[in-house]
Parts: sequence; C-alpha cells; structure tokens
Amino acid sequence: YKTNSNSTNYDNFSTKGNYNPYTGSYGTRARDYSPNAYNYGAGQIIQSGPRGGQYYMNSRGNKVYVPKRW
Repeated sequence: YKTNSNSTNYDNFSTKGNYNPYTGSYGTRARDYSPNAYNYGAGQIIQSGPRGGQYYMNSRGNKVYVPKRW
C-alpha cells in the first residue's frame, strides 16, 4: 500500500513519526528538509531529478533516493 503521490514525504508510511496500519510498524525515514535528512548519502554528490527527487549514484551505478534537502 502507498499514500497518494505528492511533492513531500510527510504523509508517507515510511516517514519517521507515521504509523502504517497495514504492517503495524512505524516509519524510520527522515522527513524532507529536516536536519536528519543530511545523514542520508553523507559524502555523496546529491543530484536533483526532473520531478524534484534528490538522489546519489551508488557504486553499482544505481540511483539511491534521499529525503529532500534545502
């Protein structure tokens, strides 16, 4: 299950502070623009995608999406 698409992760089940009633678990991922968002991808070059997502390229050449930063 997933929430409706929008431009933020504040209401996603995987975001810290939110509860997923389908799995019974709490989110662990940092909220967009929070101080904790800077812990994801530390030491990597963060790029922005055409729809506003932010990511870095891992050693295998795959995109790894991170919470949005200022």
